[in-house]
Amino acid sequence: LNNAIIALGQLVKGLAQSRDLQDAEYLDFRQSKLTAMLPEVLGGNCRTLVVTTMPPADYRANLFLLEFSSLFRRIRNFPVVNDGRQIALLRKYNQNMHLLKQQLMAAGFGGLEVDDRLTNHLIEIHRLEKKIIEDEKVRLALLEEREQLRDKIAHLNARVNQLLSEKSGLQQERIVSEEEKLKVSKVLVDLQIENTSLLEQAVDKEFQLENKMLQQENDIMELEMAAQAKQKRIDQLEKQHREDVEVMEDLKAELAAVRANYSSVLNDLDGEKARSEELSLELLNLVNAKN
Repeated sequence: LNNAIIALGQLVKGLAQSRDLQDAEYLDFRQSKLTAMLPEVLGGNCRTLVVTTMPPADYRANLFLLEFSSLFRRIRNFPVVNDGRQIALLRKYNQNMHLLKQQLMAAGFGGLEVDDRLTNHLIEIHRLEKKIIEDEKVRLALLEEREQLRDKIAHLNARVNQLLSEKSGLQQERIVSEEEKLKVSKVLVDLQIENTSLLEQAVDKEFQLENKMLQQENDIMELEMAAQAKQKRIDQLEKQHREDVEVMEDLKAELAAVRANYSSVLNDLDGEKARSEELSLELLNLVNAKN
């Protein structure tokens, strides 16, 4: 088993380092039973998939496995669609050659006719092999073109992914800028609403102040009218007072005259009382004298 593993490693390394198909033909697949089963699997008419398993936490072994696995990626296989007609012809010609060889060996000599037939079969085989090689070259050219197209497609996909990533980044930046714009718009709307509210409050206050001023002007006018009415009433009262004063002066003069008359009347009354008393005394005296 160890020899088979060593032979497989040498074979894989040789196939990975070979430049073309001719270099690969000099590699010996008969080094072990394992490599003898792999001529079509490695570098032949086959599609090969290599699966590598790595143990955890063994970095040195994993590094060796990764390096060994990278060699498989450098091996080029040449899978082609097997043409049944050509394979059947090759088998037929091989059988005919085998029969001719047996006939020659049985006869112990080789005739000219047999040599011609053998030569014709060999020429036909070489022609078919040449055709197969040419078809294989065309197939390889198509494969190389397909690989180049795959590389271009991969490059375009990478570029598309990069552009998509940049687009997503730009969209994210645009979303952020839109969010910032919305925030600024919201702040502006809030400021406008606040400004409108302040303007409405200012208008209300101005309206209230105007109403107060009008009310105060009305109060002032009413006070002025009341003051004018009071002044008019005062003038009337002063006029009445002057008239009353004049009446009082007249009444005082009349009272003084009445008092003077009353004093004279009292004097006259006192004189009359004195005379009455005198008359009364005289009357009493007369009465007493008659008695």
